[in-house]
Amino acid sequence: MRSSGGAGLIACIAARDDGARTESRPQAASQVVTKGNSSPAGNRTGLCKFNSDLAESGKAATSAQALAVLRTLAHGLARRWADAPPEIKPAVRSLVDASKQAIAANDLGVVSEVVGQWLCRRANPKALPPKLVCPGAHTAGMTFTSPLTRTEPPRTNPEVAALNSWLDYNRATLLGKLDGLTEEQAGQRMVGSGTTLHGMVRHMTTMEQFFFVECVGGQVEPYPYYDGEDVDWDWELDRSEGLQPDVDRYVALCERARAITADVDPDTTIVTKRGNTVDIRWVMLGQIQEYARHNGHADIIRELIDSTTGE
Repeated sequence: MRSSGGAGLIACIAARDDGARTESRPQAASQVVTKGNSSPAGNRTGLCKFNSDLAESGKAATSAQALAVLRTLAHGLARRWADAPPEIKPAVRSLVDASKQAIAANDLGVVSEVVGQWLCRRANPKALPPKLVCPGAHTAGMTFTSPLTRTEPPRTNPEVAALNSWLDYNRATLLGKLDGLTEEQAGQRMVGSGTTLHGMVRHMTTMEQFFFVECVGGQVEPYPYYDGEDVDWDWELDRSEGLQPDVDRYVALCERARAITADVDPDTTIVTKRGNTVDIRWVMLGQIQEYARHNGHADIIRELIDSTTGE
């Protein structure tokens, strides 16, 4: 952990009379940042100065004390921008997530940079920053490599083979959107809905089980992320065992689904749990549509995380 501090930090931290350093309760974020100026521009200017002080002095305060102040700053930012214009809410939410990650890492330099990234790099407070990630996050842990290889579907193919080839293409596309990311980045919320790349993998695991294991295969089993009541459990990463276990579960379910649909008759009809009669062709096309929708979301989220674009 870096040891750093600054003149701007001194006003927020009190030392005991006996000379031993202890953390005192920091001032409110608005007091630290604005000193009487509550406008967004004033907030940016004040915190830019604060971060500049931190960068220029390495002896004013301990890292633990600085982290206490930066926690307050991050909390104050979240509060202040709670009523922010809709176009910048995703960026604010991303900032809060990045700050939590940096604080958990107990690294003053990273926390300071995350906060400064929001307030110092953009002159327009309504502008959406091009990306908001925890600086250095790409080196904080192992990066993901997809176990699936994406293969272009044949241009001429029998119906069932064509449907299966497009399903496999979309499955590989989804996991390919996580290539090169850390687990923290894969779970980063970049849009207002809170949708994450990691959450998409969990969600599509649920859909693979529903469409193919249950509807086509007729095998009714407990869902890994759904208990019959909380329909959004698959998106809740605090319940996750980790990215790799979730990917392993997803790949295993895809393999089961592939075996189930390998030689089906697309004209065969089934009755869903909601009482609808559909043919297997409809089920397979429905899952392709589900992938097309979420892979489009994944494109945008990945670009917001690290500016990576691709097919």
